[in-house]
Amino acid sequence: MGEFARTDSGVHVDELVREELIGTDLAHQSRHEPTSETVQSRKAHAFQEAYRGRSVAFKAALFRARDCVGTLLARSWLSVPADDLSYSTVAGSLLDADCTLPTRDHRATTRSALHWREIGKS
Repeated sequence: MGEFARTDSGVHVDELVREELIGTDLAHQSRHEPTSETVQSRKAHAFQEAYRGRSVAFKAALFRARDCVGTLLARSWLSVPADDLSYSTVAGSLLDADCTLPTRDHRATTRSALHWREIGKS
């Protein structure tokens, strides 16, 4: 389940960047494990500053990410053969399903989350 949570948070970050609520530097930092308490503290402070006064926009981006990942999961499960259930098969179906989303392209985020878990072909 962790790979889906990582995908969901990654899609949320994608949405925050798309809506210009955070910059690409902060997005990049949020996708990497913190190297120290100082780095983690700076990242938390940067998110607090970005969030200040824009909670509604952050919440809307979170809802879009939730809906996107939910659609992605539903479409991918529909295409997974019952007799070939494996992490690799599910990974491929997630990436294929991402191509069917109307306006969002989160394939790189999905691929990164799967790669982080060493699932499928990356």
